[in-house]
Amino acid sequence: MARPEAVNPGKAPVVLYYYPLSYYSQKVRMALLEKGIPHSLEFIDIVTGENYEPWFVQINPACEVPVLRHGTKIVSGSQKIVDYLEDNFIQGFTQLQPADRAGLEFHKCRYLREAIDEVPVEFITYGYFRHAELLEKIKVPDFVRKHLGDRFFQRQTQLARQIQKHSELRASYTAKLRRVEANDEKVDDIHAINGALNEVEAILDKIEEHLRMNTSVAARKDWWLCSAEFTIADISLAILLSRLYFLGLAQRFWSIATRPYLAIYYQRLNDRASYQKVAITHITTGDLISLGGSSLLLSYGLPALGVATVVGALTLATVLFLKRRK
Repeated sequence: MARPEAVNPGKAPVVLYYYPLSYYSQKVRMALLEKGIPHSLEFIDIVTGENYEPWFVQINPACEVPVLRHGTKIVSGSQKIVDYLEDNFIQGFTQLQPADRAGLEFHKCRYLREAIDEVPVEFITYGYFRHAELLEKIKVPDFVRKHLGDRFFQRQTQLARQIQKHSELRASYTAKLRRVEANDEKVDDIHAINGALNEVEAILDKIEEHLRMNTSVAARKDWWLCSAEFTIADISLAILLSRLYFLGLAQRFWSIATRPYLAIYYQRLNDRASYQKVAITHITTGDLISLGGSSLLLSYGLPALGVATVVGALTLATVLFLKRRK
């Protein structure tokens, strides 16, 4: 298929509406960093329902992050955004797909990206938030862990309230509410969550084999997943591994004893600058301000730690967090 003609990005500003812990936001931000595209970030607090505010719904009627604004152009959905960036920021920017569109490397990149992107990560994540015995594994402070799941299951209430307040946006809110209801119902089934984790096992087996085959050829021993260059398939895999680590699943899915090539890949990935800026493998007390707004601390931190302890920790830790994310 012919490559679409690229538009001149010119001086139009690039703005990413995102939430740092959003799996799909992380993919887009990593692509922006890898391509070297100057951009600004607009934090959307999905925990408090900012993505349901009328001004944001007018930008994206799906009520979801990420959303990219490039001048007057609006693109939503992580896959569409990454493809848009790749097709429109060419000259002077890093390319994240093999240049030869007819070559094996390009088709391997496309195949593996699609396979990784089919992993039901959102379902698995919300499943972990729903079930206390799974939530124990998530890498967050102890005093937040037992309350975190409840915070992520207020969406139905938030949407019902917005339907009553903003009738002009009823269609968008209702469509989103139906999707939320369906997802919340499914995540009650822990057997379905375990089935989804088995799907992860299957795709990581494929990844392990591709990585093994790369190392079996001398010319490919320094390759990433599909080629010598870091590609969009690597971005998809990087953010998947980051999420699995955050959920406390790293030991299940990769180690020198089980998937040694993936374990080596993960260690190499941790040295990559874009991954260090985007991946959230754990949440510290200081991170809570940026990830959930002050409401998380007011609800959970203050009673457990005391005002002086929390305020003092946040003052220092938030500064360090923001510096790390720049």
